[in-house]
Amino acid sequence: MNKIALISCGRSDYNIYLPLIKKLNINPTIKLDIIAAGTHSMPEYGNTIEAFTNDGLEVKHIVNTISNNDTSGGIAKSMADTITKFSDLWEFNSYDLIFVLGDRYEMFAAATSTIPFNIPLAHLHGGETTLGAIDDKFRHSITAMSTYHFTSSEEHKKRVIDIIGTDKNVFNVGTLSLEFINDLNITPKHTNNILFCYHPETVNLNNEESINDVCDALDSIDATFTVLLPNNDTDHNVVRDIIQKRLVGSKYKISKALSYNEYYTELANCKCMLGNSSSGIYEAASFGKYAINIGDRQKGRNTGGNVIHCSISKDEIIKSYNKIDSLGEWGGGNIYYKPETSNKIIKVVND
Repeated sequence: MNKIALISCGRSDYNIYLPLIKKLNINPTIKLDIIAAGTHSMPEYGNTIEAFTNDGLEVKHIVNTISNNDTSGGIAKSMADTITKFSDLWEFNSYDLIFVLGDRYEMFAAATSTIPFNIPLAHLHGGETTLGAIDDKFRHSITAMSTYHFTSSEEHKKRVIDIIGTDKNVFNVGTLSLEFINDLNITPKHTNNILFCYHPETVNLNNEESINDVCDALDSIDATFTVLLPNNDTDHNVVRDIIQKRLVGSKYKISKALSYNEYYTELANCKCMLGNSSSGIYEAASFGKYAINIGDRQKGRNTGGNVIHCSISKDEIIKSYNKIDSLGEWGGGNIYYKPETSNKIIKVVND
């Protein structure tokens, strides 16, 4: 039997992982240990560790390493603490394989800690680029550390091959969360509500001015908003505090976190998605929704025709929003969808 660990760092990866977790959990030839790290246990991020319990999943290990210090020094110290605590975990727990996902700094630190223990890693969502965030460095480094690679597109597969110098164990399987969305069977509706999620840019640290410009635009748009607070990046407290100070009144509903069913229902029923979340690029098209992508955080990622790019400018954001009414419904499908994504991954690692 293969003993496999899976590291989840917060809401940003939970919805993506879920189809894979559920199938690994019932596979008779696999013993799965879920490790909840990052922000999962932090009240200010919605105690998302409860999502596992709500989905009938057991968390084997909880690793708390994130502080509220969102300065560059605070992030670096959190990374060091993550390496230390995960090293202690590997000292007393052996695994045949560990699943890691994406590009978060805490995921990078957890992956780094496995190297002296020679534990193989299976990396999801490698080969992507986000030029407005320091995540690129973390993502590509995790790719270099990993044995198995499961990418979301053919272009990303080619980039992984360039990084590691071989096509061995590199597979384009599509985006896991889209498999899950199909299973939910949520019928999209049309409302005048906008799903808004805006994270700090971590290369250009001009986030106070930027989020104020974005809030100016939101105040000028005639719509209601479901507002999801940002992840724990550098400067996230600046963005979070300004959002909570400025986006007040009946047109704004602010959430620390949403369950996957709540989130995808909001996405299915919104007029559009607005902000700089990767969800607008990967998932909005599956509900026939346009996504207005603000600024450079996601710059470099492949995007479908439903994604409208604009600068961090009140006038440009409003102009992009007004453009949606003239475009008609998006019916071009999702460039990241492939069937049977989780089954393809399990077949590779279980052979």
